[in-house]
Formats: sequence, structure tokens, C-alpha cells
Amino acid sequence: MCAFKRTTGNHPQNHLRTLLATLALPALLWTGCSGGIHDVAGSPSSASSDLLVERPKELRPEAGHVQPPAGGTTVVSRDSSVAVVSEPVLSQLLMVDLKTKAVTKRIELRPGDNPGRCVEGAIAGEFFCVLRTGSAVVRVRAQQASWVPLQRAFVCAEPRGIAFAQTDQTLRVACDGGELVTMQTQRGALQVTRSQQLEAGLDDVLLMTGAAPESEIWVSRKRRAKIFRLSRTSGELLGTTEPPSDSRAAATTAARLLRDPSTGGAFLLHEVGSLLPLLSWGGGCVNCDPSLRAMDLKGNLSPSPLKLVGASPRGGNERLSVPLDMAIRGDSVAVVAAGNRPLSGGSDGRSTVWLGDRSKLTTPISLPREAMAIAVAATKDRFVVQTIGRSSLWLVSDSQPSEEIVLDPRPQSIRGVELYYGSNASIGLACASCHPGGQDDGNVWEVRLGRDEFRGRSMNLLGTLEGRTAYRHGGKFSSLQTLVDSDLKSINQERSIPDSASLTAWLLALKAPWVMAPASDAEQLAQGRALYDATCASCHGTDKPTSHKVSLVEGEPPLVSPLLTDLNNRAPYLHDGCATTLDMVFDGSCPLAGTVHRLPNTNTIERSRLQALQTYLVRR
Repeated sequence: MCAFKRTTGNHPQNHLRTLLATLALPALLWTGCSGGIHDVAGSPSSASSDLLVERPKELRPEAGHVQPPAGGTTVVSRDSSVAVVSEPVLSQLLMVDLKTKAVTKRIELRPGDNPGRCVEGAIAGEFFCVLRTGSAVVRVRAQQASWVPLQRAFVCAEPRGIAFAQTDQTLRVACDGGELVTMQTQRGALQVTRSQQLEAGLDDVLLMTGAAPESEIWVSRKRRAKIFRLSRTSGELLGTTEPPSDSRAAATTAARLLRDPSTGGAFLLHEVGSLLPLLSWGGGCVNCDPSLRAMDLKGNLSPSPLKLVGASPRGGNERLSVPLDMAIRGDSVAVVAAGNRPLSGGSDGRSTVWLGDRSKLTTPISLPREAMAIAVAATKDRFVVQTIGRSSLWLVSDSQPSEEIVLDPRPQSIRGVELYYGSNASIGLACASCHPGGQDDGNVWEVRLGRDEFRGRSMNLLGTLEGRTAYRHGGKFSSLQTLVDSDLKSINQERSIPDSASLTAWLLALKAPWVMAPASDAEQLAQGRALYDATCASCHGTDKPTSHKVSLVEGEPPLVSPLLTDLNNRAPYLHDGCATTLDMVFDGSCPLAGTVHRLPNTNTIERSRLQALQTYLVRR
């Protein structure tokens, strides 16, 4: 039997809540407790209800707060008659009739559920959607009566990607915590039957056709656009793939992993980051043009990317910043580049939505300034673009005028997230370029932002900002607002942003990821927490960050100690990225770790204590 707890800083506590009241059918259970693959026998009705888990209230997003967009939040039915839309601002799932161009059903979710990607099931008009911070999968039907309760089942702490297997009617869900979860959908139930641990930061999942129908599972990891290939039946890891790097640039984060209907393979849309020093923005780009790489059935990437570069309305080539989503229809491709929005008011001639073929984008789609594109899907004859700010769907093509389907007529306050993804046309750099989804890209940057010079790891922003009095690695800024003002001014080529406080408020509302710990690790976690309190908390804090500065190497300037959250998804570690594992933080491999991180580990007892500390660090 498994039980879970969330360790919030210094205060571990159990958060086991019953979901039965929200389920129309028998409630289903979380089953994979530790690493590896776990198969689960028995029927849902035979399980104990105390295994049902709900995200702790203090770790849910605030009502109305717009989480970082994820792409894929609009899906079109196989017959192109219905679109299902995850509306992040309203916390709703919407059914839209694409023939009558009207909303036919609104499904109210809990505040902070953050609905994400959806997939159509075996029955026409039946869809399954992940709730990214609601920690659940929901089943919805286009024809479901309004009085029937929504079927909802816990799946993992932070679900991201979802795929449906027609052969056995199972779901595969990729989770930010690294779990690949299998769920049964037959007999009117949603039941977890397997959980396999891969690597933290999983994002998209595909079921691929090989020697047998849907014989492989492909899963993308956000950081460095890594792809895992697994056997569908056994879960065995068959191989991994990463886009190649060269001396100038490397893939930083995966945006989407999509099936290629023409070849049976897949397309990987990923961001590209420069490895060159960024000196006054002249040494290269942080977020270069995104790349679309074809993958064959064996997982081999095309030797060179299919560059998505379109003709700019301003002349020359358009830079596409921060790709969020893409859709494929035959030989046609649509891409949403969320960074193609100006930081200041008005328009600079760029478009967040581009259409083209598999080698280049040629057709920009003009949308109203207040409509921020976050997702795109394909029908039989057009593309469907989802926008927030102006909550709508837009039917677009390269040969017909765009048509708007209004999802909600009320204007939405999204200025904070707009500024996070906005960029300057000549630079193409956004906050989201280095901090995708509020996390980090894993890179060490050498940057000069105006008069601010630094070299160090990009920072994780989720739950690490509130309450500090020293920001940036060296603590140069005494408030987050002054840091935001300085960076926006540099990104916007020395032009100030008068409403920058909206970005600061948005950043402070970001919540840390929810990390679950198996009850079987309770003793080791308690030992690790005691060691953390005694040796680490004075610098790194407990529930909230400190502004403590320490010089790790004699003669070097002091650095601000970061709040240690989401470490499972943060390697490499330390300011200079030297430590590829937590072991290297403590064993003296990295000079920047200094003596302050070096714990005695010369005998079995001390090594055991260090292991307990590391277990606590990745689950706190």
C-alpha cells in the first residue's frame, strides 16, 4: 500500500484527500510508489480510498492566475466537427461545434486546475484531458448531460502530455516528475495500471506504429529536447535521442512532439540556444529560430533541421521566438511562436502564427493585438488557433479570411504573461527564452545586460522569488521589481516598460512544483531533513528563500544562496553548472562547491547520511 506526502520546506505533511465526491464512476488510484515499473492488479472497488491524492491547496495556483502556456491545449475530433479547448484563465473545458462555430458545452473545473492537453478516446466525442496543477485526468463527452458529475482521477503530481491507444483503450500520461503512467479507460473507469520512472521534466508522449500496432512509446523531455523510446508492452527503454549540438548552438527545450501522418514517424519542434557569449546582445542569440526535425520510425533525427523561417513584413527573415505549439495537415504546417509579441503597446509587424510547408514558413496570420496565441490544431481544411486575452478560437488558412469563434466575450487580464513572452523584434529575446515554463533551460550564460554583467546558470523561478532582498547571482538588485525593470529595459533596447509591475506580480504568483514522496521513504526523509536543517537551511532557507550571501571560493565575490526546489529537474547544479549529479556537489569535484558543501563521507555511516540528505533535497 502506498501513501504520499508533500514535504514543504521544513514541514512534511500528509495530503491524502478523497476524490470520490467528484467522480461519477468508481474512483481510481495512484499505484507506482518508487522508481522502476509497477504493474497493479485488482479492481478499483477493492482499493482503499485513503490512497486517493489531491494537490495541496497551498500549492495550487491562485484563481485567475495564468500559468505559463504549454501548447496543445486545443484538440480537434477525428471528424473535424468538434474542438475541445482547455481555457486556462477561466479554468474551464469548452466544447466547440466547428460547423455552427459556437460553444456547446462549458465544464467548470476547480480554480487552479490549469487544464492542459487533451486527446480523443475510442468513442467519437469522448475526450481525456490532463489538469496540469490539478494532478488529474478527466473524461469528458460532447453529449454528456450537464447534471452528470465530471469523472476525474488522480494520475501524478504534474501531468503534461497525454496519448490514447485504440488497440486496448489505454492512456499514456507523461508527468513533469518523470513518471510515465498507464491508465485503463474501459468498463467506465479511469484506473492507473502502471507507473514507470524515467527522468524529470517529461512533456509530450506519442504511441508509434512499428512492427506491431502502436508497438513503441515515444516521450519527450523538456530540457535539451531529449526523446525516450520504450516498448509499449514491456516498458523496456529501447533508446534515447537528442538533437545534435555544435560549437555555436544547441537544442535547449522541446516545444512539441507530434506524429507525422505522412511517414508514420514524428516531428520534434524545439528551441535552439546559442553557446556563444552574449555581449550586449551581439555575440549570438539566446533563443535562435526554432527547428523542426523529422524523426523516422527508428527514432533517428534528420541530419539537418527543417528551418522554419518566413519572409518578414519588415524585410529579411523573421525571427521566431519561443515556439509553443505546432500542427500538421498534409504537407501544411502551422507554428505558434509566443515570443513574437512586442513588449510595448502597438504592433511591430510580427505575427505569433505562421503557416507554411515542411521546409519554410511563408504566411503570417494577423490577429488582434489583445489576442495572444497559445495553441494550434488542424481540421481537415484549416487550422484552429487558440488565444487568451481575447478568449477565442480562430479558423485560419493561407487562402481564406480568418474567422473568430468567441469563447468568452470578457477581456482577460494577461499583461504579466504577455510581458514574460514578449520580445523586441531585432533581438527576439524574451524572459521565457531562458526560463521556459518558469523553470530553467539548464544552460550557463555569459551575459551583459546593460551595466549588469554575470556568468551563471539560468534560474528556476517557480516559488523561489517571494521574500528575497537580493536578486541575481551576486545579489545586485534589492527587489524583484528593480531587476524586472532593468532586464525589460535591456531586452527592449533601453526603452522602459511602464506597466512592468504586472510581470513582477505574475512572477511572484508562480508556485513551486508539487513533489510527492513515498511513505516507504519516511525514515530516510526525516533523517535527511534533520541534516538539511543543521547544515543547509541557514543559507538556503526552508519554505521561502533567503538573501544569504556566501563566498564559496576564496577571493571570489559572494553569491546569493538559492532556494532549493525542483532539484530533480535542475541538473547540472551549482552556479557554474559544474555538478552533473548531486554527488558532485558534495564530493569535491567542483571548485565552486567550496568547502561549505563538502560533507564527510569517508565511511558507511556518513555516506548513508549524505544519501538521506540527497533523497530529501529532490523531494522537498
